[in-house]
Amino acid sequence: MGNLWFAVVNVMIAAVVLAFIAAAAVIIRPIVAARNEPLGPASALAVSVGGLGLFIFLFAAAGWIAIGKWRLFPELWWLLPALAWIGVAIALSATMVAPLRSRLTMPRVAWRILPPLALLAWLVGVDLLVCFDPEFHTDALWYHLTLPHYWLTEGGLRPHPTLTLAGYPLLTEMIYMVPVSYGLPFATRVLHLAFGVGVVLAIHGYLRRQLSASAALAFAAAFFIFDPVNEVATWANTDLARTFFLVAAAASLASYANRGERRDLLVGAVLSGLAMSTTYIAIVFGNGLLTIALVAATARPGVRARRIARDLAIFWSVSAAVLSPWLVKNLIHYGQPFYGLEGTNLRLPLAQLVTDYLGFVLVAFWVLARRKSDPGERLLALYLLFYLIAGTFQMPPIKRFFLPVYAVGLMLIGRVAAPLFASRRWLEIAFPVALLAFAVAVTCYQWYYHFFDDALRFLFQNSPPEWTIIWHH
Repeated sequence: MGNLWFAVVNVMIAAVVLAFIAAAAVIIRPIVAARNEPLGPASALAVSVGGLGLFIFLFAAAGWIAIGKWRLFPELWWLLPALAWIGVAIALSATMVAPLRSRLTMPRVAWRILPPLALLAWLVGVDLLVCFDPEFHTDALWYHLTLPHYWLTEGGLRPHPTLTLAGYPLLTEMIYMVPVSYGLPFATRVLHLAFGVGVVLAIHGYLRRQLSASAALAFAAAFFIFDPVNEVATWANTDLARTFFLVAAAASLASYANRGERRDLLVGAVLSGLAMSTTYIAIVFGNGLLTIALVAATARPGVRARRIARDLAIFWSVSAAVLSPWLVKNLIHYGQPFYGLEGTNLRLPLAQLVTDYLGFVLVAFWVLARRKSDPGERLLALYLLFYLIAGTFQMPPIKRFFLPVYAVGLMLIGRVAAPLFASRRWLEIAFPVALLAFAVAVTCYQWYYHFFDDALRFLFQNSPPEWTIIWHH
């Protein structure tokens, strides 16, 4: 069977980590979302990922993660921060949920949900297979995997003597330390793919207010149709984690713009802070642009400037507090809080912007032009446009940095198409079936041209590639 068992073990450890994240998300869900709020599961999962990463960070900073330090079951060190996070989640739920407590109802499963579920399963399943290609992405081999291995062998967070990128906020790499400690690098790619599924949940949660469950899931699953998403999803990277946090934050702020509930603002601030905790890029393309979009969407007649200033103060103070552990770490290690920030100011050619994202730009302008668009839709449209405009001056010319544009664009398209799906129910079946047929055709094309050969060769050969051996202890 070659390395099939090794692949199964990688998937199993990723599944165990995701189970702890899901358990904490179930506990804190009543805190982050109101009763049966469609966006609640995605927001709770995002906060849970951040909580687990933060506790691993704290244990690593204290030097409690050394492999072999624990006499009994030495490689189960990560259970301590995981259980600590679940304990804190239980304590928060016990103290804060009382006025918010409500019985959650399980959604009814109808046959119409099967086509979009099949679409999502096909897209994710194909990407899961590609996760077992040999890792070739430079960033993964440069620091996404090597830094967790360095911290584990050093017994805690230590300043790297030569790697400037060690000064980046590295929340996702905290999660990656779990499979790396077992010598299971493929599990990190499975975890990164799971962040993409989180983006799907966030898109679905936002669209669920105006679309049926099947139509909302079809638009959400279409996120994996885009080639840049599929390419990045199978890497040991952080782009889908950053996208997950940013999209969930934007959706929460859109909900706040519509309903004015303070909890949505706080959750959006926490999620934006978590996005900044994955990379410096999110400081501008997260907090910066969301701030502008929030002001532009909520500044209307009858809204006092004092309220807008108060909202911005809350948003920035909470998000900065979430980011602050990484700044303190850099201050201690390197003497400056934003160490490693230099050298990221590159430019995306305007021609590439027009050709690759013109459809999303037109949808955003349509949303802004029509009178019946609500403030939340306007916020998302403005965020999309500001993201692309800022990208012409600040972003490296790499499509993976623009993954939030695809997600927010799908959210806007779904809201614009909601009346059409309401009047023509057959589209709930035809749309995901058409997307599934397209996805199957693309997969057949890839199979014909040997796109999956490396992964299949690894799964069914007798020895792992040499690069995987270095992760075994």
